[in-house]
Amino acid sequence: MKNNHEIARHGKTVVTTLTLFFTASVALHWGWNTFAVEIMEQARITFKHALGLQALLFSLALSSLFFWLTFKNAGNGGKADAR
Repeated sequence: MKNNHEIARHGKTVVTTLTLFFTASVALHWGWNTFAVEIMEQARITFKHALGLQALLFSLALSSLFFWLTFKNAGNGGKADAR
C-alpha cells in the first residue's frame, strides 16, 4: 500500500503537468494569433485548435523521448556505456 507522501507526490506531478500543458496552450494560442495573423496574414485559431496542436507537440516530444530511452543502447548489444 502506498503511503500518503507518494500519493501527494504523484498528485503534484499531475497538477504540474496539466498546468504546464494548459499554460503552453495559452501561450501557443496567443503567439499564433499575434505573430501569424498580424505579420504573416494567416487565419486565426481558436483555443481548441491550440489544445489539439499542443497535444500533438507533447505526444511527439514524449514519443521521441520514449524511443530514445528505449533504443539508446541498441547499438552495443543493450549494454550500458562503460564510462
